Amino acid sequence: MDLDIFLRRLIRQYRKDHSEFSHLVEDLLQHPAEQHFRAGDTQLSSPIDFDSRASLLHIEDKPLIPKEFTLPEYIESALNEVIVERTSIQKLKRSNLSPVKTILFTGNPGVGKTLATKWLARMLDLPLYTLDLSSVMSSYLGRTGTNLRYVMDHAKKNPCILLLDEIDSIAKKRDDEGE
Repeated sequence: MDLDIFLRRLIRQYRKDHSEFSHLVEDLLQHPAEQHFRAGDTQLSSPIDFDSRASLLHIEDKPLIPKEFTLPEYIESALNEVIVERTSIQKLKRSNLSPVKTILFTGNPGVGKTLATKWLARMLDLPLYTLDLSSVMSSYLGRTGTNLRYVMDHAKKNPCILLLDEIDSIAKKRDDEGE
């Protein structure tokens, strides 16, 4: 018997007398790519690859930054503008403006893009979610895109800094004949 059919029968059977259990099974059926954990009254979830069950994100609640870390003045100034916007959301809304939601860091390896992102997460007191490229990639048709959607949906539901590190390794160029 198909697992999906079995679980739907189970939901119907337990709906009346065990509603919490039936809702849990129903939720798992509707959101198969998320693991659910309960910590007190708070529900935490982390998106996972449906096939491998591997986590799609590396989550750092308080990203570590070296004590001797300093940003060049022009970069720190630009990032401080982001911090001011993100901490003044209500003031911006009154002026029909919205804070920046996306930042694109570019540069050669080792210039500090990831470190600057960690610094920003620390300054905004937000967790840092880093996309795990090794788990998001799939040989199954459409699975990579689905995994990316799970990550984006998860980030939209949870205040965080989402780092798509080395995204150029999975994004192809439209004019690349080898892709």
